[in-house]
Parts: sequence; structure tokens; C-alpha cells
Amino acid sequence: MRRRITWLVLLAIFASPTGGAAAQDISPRERFELFNACRPMKIVVEELPAAAADIDLTEAAIQATVELRLRSA
Repeated sequence: MRRRITWLVLLAIFASPTGGAAAQDISPRERFELFNACRPMKIVVEELPAAAADIDLTEAAIQATVELRLRSA
């Protein structure tokens, strides 16, 4: 009986609209502001601190990482 209840609870969680994940509180206004009609996005990397060179952090590396993350999203 206990196993059946556990399965029913798991089914209820994963059948929920959020799919068991935490819901993000994004208002319709914020959702609209994030939409860009599939236009290209410009990536701006500000001036890097001097310590960035010590860990091989370059503008090109940042740009490549951001583009990769945007494509995967």
C-alpha cells in the first residue's frame, strides 16, 4: 500500500504543469522583454581586470562561452 501511494505522489508531481521543476515567476511583461523576435544579439564584454590574464581569461573566450550557452538555450 505504501509503495502505491509513493508512485501516485511521484506521478502527481511529474504530471504537474511544471514537470516537477520549480516554477520561475516570470510575469508576462518580463517574458515580452526577453523576446527579441529572433534578431541577432550583441555581446558586449567590458574591460577585463588585470588578474584575468593570470587565468587566461580573454574577451574571445568569454564571447565563445556566451554564444555557446545562448545557442544551447
